[in-house]
Amino acid sequence: MVTVGTDIIEVDRIKRAMQRTSKFREKIFTSSEIEYCSNKATPEQHFAGRFAAKEALKKAIMSMHPDLETIPFRIFEIYNAPNGKPEVKILKNSHYQLDEKYTLEVSISHIKNLAMATAIMEKI
Repeated sequence: MVTVGTDIIEVDRIKRAMQRTSKFREKIFTSSEIEYCSNKATPEQHFAGRFAAKEALKKAIMSMHPDLETIPFRIFEIYNAPNGKPEVKILKNSHYQLDEKYTLEVSISHIKNLAMATAIMEKI
């Protein structure tokens, strides 16, 4: 079985949320993601891209598991492979052991004020 999730978000929406409170970053992103995005020329685009990726992943997972009420953002860590491709890691401290039963793929794109992502989940 394969499921797909997609999300699009305005970069300014993420930028405003981060400006309102520092807790937003810690609630959504891991420390590695914060470090990666913060070191970019336009950090808000990269934060927005990772936010969209996490939303897309949540949608793909919840399509396969409609019994789940919610999935925390921070169980996913989005990082880049050496070739730049975004990869997904599900953190082991979560009770969602999806990485052992599924493959997760994600693609992220962003332009000046929009970021989007698509996630594909396949049961192994």
